[in-house]
Amino acid sequence: MSGPTGGDVCALLLGANGKVGVEKDFVFYNQPRTSGAALSESDVLLDLAALPDRTERIICAISIEAHQPALGSGTPPHGSVADGTDDPRFEFTASGLTTERAVVMFEIYRRQGSWKLRAVGQGFDGGLGALATAHGIEIDGSDLITPPARLSDGQTTDAPVSRGTSQFLPPGTSDAERQLQVLTSIFEDAARSAAGYRSAIAFAEQRRERERSVFFEDPRLREMASPGWSDADERHADLVIRATSDHRRDVDVLAQELRELGPKLPAALSPWAAPVWRSGRFGRSAGVRVGELSLPEAPDLQIPLALGLPLGRPVWLRNGPSEATSLAAKGFSADGSAGGVGMALALIIRLLAADESLRLHLCDPGAVLTGALGVLATPTGGVLGAPLSVTAEQRSQALRMMAERVDLLEMARSAGAEDALAQVHNPALLVLTDVPIDFGAEDHHLLRYLAEHAGGSAVQIVLPATRSRALRSNLPAGPCFWNPMAAVGSRTVGLGCRGPLRPTTDRPTRLRSSSAPSHR
Repeated sequence: MSGPTGGDVCALLLGANGKVGVEKDFVFYNQPRTSGAALSESDVLLDLAALPDRTERIICAISIEAHQPALGSGTPPHGSVADGTDDPRFEFTASGLTTERAVVMFEIYRRQGSWKLRAVGQGFDGGLGALATAHGIEIDGSDLITPPARLSDGQTTDAPVSRGTSQFLPPGTSDAERQLQVLTSIFEDAARSAAGYRSAIAFAEQRRERERSVFFEDPRLREMASPGWSDADERHADLVIRATSDHRRDVDVLAQELRELGPKLPAALSPWAAPVWRSGRFGRSAGVRVGELSLPEAPDLQIPLALGLPLGRPVWLRNGPSEATSLAAKGFSADGSAGGVGMALALIIRLLAADESLRLHLCDPGAVLTGALGVLATPTGGVLGAPLSVTAEQRSQALRMMAERVDLLEMARSAGAEDALAQVHNPALLVLTDVPIDFGAEDHHLLRYLAEHAGGSAVQIVLPATRSRALRSNLPAGPCFWNPMAAVGSRTVGLGCRGPLRPTTDRPTRLRSSSAPSHR
């Protein structure tokens, strides 16, 4: 690997949790050798057969000292991979860096019993110290780690980027947790592949524009006209074709992994058409599916958008047009135009399927969601933890009861008696519709308290908007907040169904809300 003058290479041998297990697994200038890995000037030499059994991933990086110019100010770091010969099999240039002082160039990881390679291009503003701290190494006197700044150019290599379903996880990890981790890995791999593809296309466009600028600025070249212009276009087309081919290969690998994983997923993470919903054996789940993500470049790759369980913060479901034309299930019915109701119905059913001990506490003064839930909102449904709250007074009482539950759990934790309390109280799912309509000052205070202290295990909170008033910003001034985000602060996760999700990072860019199942 090569970078600016004075740059240093290093390698970190990581376990299944993404951290360095022992100090000798950090190979750098003060410790240039360990079992299976060694430094030789600007090279990292790996003997994969000699690596410790605890090693599941190796990352190779370049760093510079604090007094040196940032990596983005000079020649971009470049790396190549050779297999016992001097001829590189893969090459990667981490272009697009700015203030970073360390960058991960390559990652070698286990998948299905063999080693795989991918280019990374992840930068750290804090240099080698930040890189080391991020991977579990304690450095005396180091500053807090600066989060990874960005994904750089990330042009893809000839190796698939997918991590796959066989990722090794720490002992004690349940099957449900493994399934959620695999979905997360597929999402991350899709994001990396998309970032690399888009960067490669942008690079091709920039290079063609530079070549055209030189062509027009030189009168002698302008006389050649067609040949010069044609050469630039051919080089551009070649880069685009290669980038598209690499991205398509990655998409196909990930799509195959999703097909293999699908039948193994519990109901809460499966699409409504999956056979598991008809089997009646839902199985405990570590996550809940709330939609699908897709890439504009690969609309056929549908990646489940999942939230980990128990919900660590309230989920706000925004009202709006639903993508589903109708909502129908055995014993359930709802108006297909009510996006907040449809998303709430789907999420509640999935949450109950994920944990059979979960009990529903429904505060629905408008009775819109109650009608959609059908039998689940009745005592015979077997999932209610308390009678329905249909008035503002009953809702206030339910909020006070939930706050008391959280207080009891915190006291039990302090006394080491959490397990004994769990036998008395089933975990609660608190559903509050149309916050903050008719909310008083005490209601706002209790809801904020729950959002900050419930912590997921005691009370999970869902806030569906079933009426347009719940989103209006011109409600009367006073103790009533006009939207749930203000009522519970930054502790809320918002999900909406008004169009594509537009994140600020290179991630899959469309959120499609899940509709209710066609059968229970």
